[in-house]
Amino acid sequence: MMFRNLARDGTRSMRAGVFVASIIGVLATAYVWRQVERERAIDIDDIDRRARALAHVLSYTVQDSLRGPSEQVAARLGKRVDGYSRLVGIIVYDAEGRPLAAGDRVRDHFGALAAIVGSMPLTDQEINATTTSEGSRLRVRVERMLREDGSTAGSFVVVHDVAFVDDRARDRLAEGLLVVVMTTLLLVVLISGMTWLVYDLPLTNLADWMRRLRTEDIAETPPPRLPSGPLVRESHQLAASYRAAKTTNVDVARKAVRSDRVWTKERLRDHALDCLGTGNQLVVVSSREPYMHVSRDGAARVISPPGGLVTALDPVLQACGGTWVAHGTGDMDRETADADGRLTVPPGQSRYTLRRIWLSPDESDAYYSCCNDAIWPMCLMAHDRPVFRTSDWERYVAVNRRFAEATLDEIVGGDAVVLVQDYQMALVPRMIRKARPDIRVALFWHVPWPSAEAVRICPWHKEIIHGMLGADTIGFHLQQYCNNFMDSLERLVEARTDRDHGAVEMNGRTTRIRPQPISVQPWSERGMATGAALQVKLDGLRREHGLEGVDVAVGVDRVDSTKGLPERLRAFAHFLHKYPEYRGRVSLVQLTAQSRMHLDRYR
Repeated sequence: MMFRNLARDGTRSMRAGVFVASIIGVLATAYVWRQVERERAIDIDDIDRRARALAHVLSYTVQDSLRGPSEQVAARLGKRVDGYSRLVGIIVYDAEGRPLAAGDRVRDHFGALAAIVGSMPLTDQEINATTTSEGSRLRVRVERMLREDGSTAGSFVVVHDVAFVDDRARDRLAEGLLVVVMTTLLLVVLISGMTWLVYDLPLTNLADWMRRLRTEDIAETPPPRLPSGPLVRESHQLAASYRAAKTTNVDVARKAVRSDRVWTKERLRDHALDCLGTGNQLVVVSSREPYMHVSRDGAARVISPPGGLVTALDPVLQACGGTWVAHGTGDMDRETADADGRLTVPPGQSRYTLRRIWLSPDESDAYYSCCNDAIWPMCLMAHDRPVFRTSDWERYVAVNRRFAEATLDEIVGGDAVVLVQDYQMALVPRMIRKARPDIRVALFWHVPWPSAEAVRICPWHKEIIHGMLGADTIGFHLQQYCNNFMDSLERLVEARTDRDHGAVEMNGRTTRIRPQPISVQPWSERGMATGAALQVKLDGLRREHGLEGVDVAVGVDRVDSTKGLPERLRAFAHFLHKYPEYRGRVSLVQLTAQSRMHLDRYR
């Protein structure tokens, strides 16, 4: 069976090779013909230049001869009218077209030459013409001899044999066609072989892998060297989706959603599958990636960045399959992804695809500067004054466009649901909507939305709002944030709002505004110690770190410029300065996780 498939694929490759090589052969043949004709024209032009030079040399002698009696013209010119080699000869005619002197070899062609001389227009001083006479191809140059008063004294004709030009053209054409035939045969072999190696063989391997994926429950990745990026991407998507489908029963999920059980992690996954239905691709877009690779002791180590976004969405993608588009910030991220920044995660399970976007240091600095120095302080009404820089905004727009284009690259066709996350991606929904109006897009805003007066100070508030309204649904944590967003729409942009139904209409499209807070996972699901076991663990930590008999303040955060860590440390120092009696009695334990350490401001 395998050899029969290879033979069939080889035949298909051979047909492709013959087809392509034939087209190239036809074009090459046309080029050879054009070159042969060009060389023929060059040879004829060379004959004409020789005839012109000869006529120029003899013109004065012929003109002096024509001034005397006609019977003496032949005697005066003598042997000069005889030909040699490819020059057939020279003929001198009087004004009435009668030959006065002619070479021996040219006398056989009087009839053809007289016709050319007789048809020469009176307005022409000279002409070149090609004719056939007595089985010979002749190139004829006729120059009119004039008297001093401008009347015609006679004609001076130079005749060359140009049969060699046709012979040379035939030889050149034969050589060119031989080269074309040999080249075409070589191309057939090369193109057929390359088609088989680049397309037929990888596709045969892919078909065999798909068969084994369907029948043998394999866990291997798709075969390498597939001929196109979309095929590689879809193969990984197929594998991830197939594994997710095998581990999740959609019918059971729907029954679980319709039951009255308490919300759990499993029920959240079931609900996501029920909402997505069949045939819908799930794509998450965020600046933060769910898994990053960092260098530890010279090797790549996988870590999962802390935060509610990853905690909430990673289980859903693991259950449903799909793609997560994010900025790759780990120092080993490039080495662990393919050429397009893709890899399957979680490591060892390959439930969904992570597509990493690469930003240069300048792009990253300006982009996160716009996010953290401008949009974040504006939304949280922080004590730090927002800093609005045009250069940062331009990079913010460009990076959002990069994320939107990458998202569209991951959606090859069919239906899709895109979940855009937070203020770093405010413009992505509208960019996706303009390219693919059929895609369902949702945006969740992870930070508060301030009052319209606070939003108004941003120079780009209209662009941000228009970008957000590209989504079908916008989610906020609280109803108050939804109300503030509605106020901003009514005061800052031209849009029709419906507060009763939580909807806004702009440019003929309706966007729903909903309070959709992210739930908190119960401690019982995390496997955390409680009660007496927790107390034993805490006592052990106190002894280990020398904190016995001391009150402990604990902080847990990412190393993030938006978390207020410097302010927290200064506040604790101020507390000890103001109440010195607590020195030695209170300790601050700050647990932090690295975040975006490629940025100077995060180090």
